[in-house]
Amino acid sequence: MAGAGPWSVRSGRAQVNLVNGATSFDVDGLVLNGSNSSGTPGPVTAVTGTLVCNAGTTTVTVLDTLPVSLNVHGDAHFSGQITGVPAACNNPVFLIRIATPAGPAGRWIATGTQRFIGDDEK
Repeated sequence: MAGAGPWSVRSGRAQVNLVNGATSFDVDGLVLNGSNSSGTPGPVTAVTGTLVCNAGTTTVTVLDTLPVSLNVHGDAHFSGQITGVPAACNNPVFLIRIATPAGPAGRWIATGTQRFIGDDEK
């Protein structure tokens, strides 16, 4: 489920090794657009990175990173592991989801728009 309100990000990047689960993401300037919270992350103080494998199939798998703080400027950084990546992780999608506050927890507020596999980005 999408997060309340429109969000924008100044920059961001996520990497997931589908073989060993090594994961990192960085978002900078992830803020709300509109309302009294415009230009800030509003009440959102932590986010989770989420890998979705096999999206749109009966074998969809949703795997989360540990939550990390989202500072007042909308910056968050994670480096660690995602465990349980299935051997077949087709059509992978990476989302940034709200971790706190509890009310909107789990709602996604950002996703990658370009995918690179192997050396494709060089």
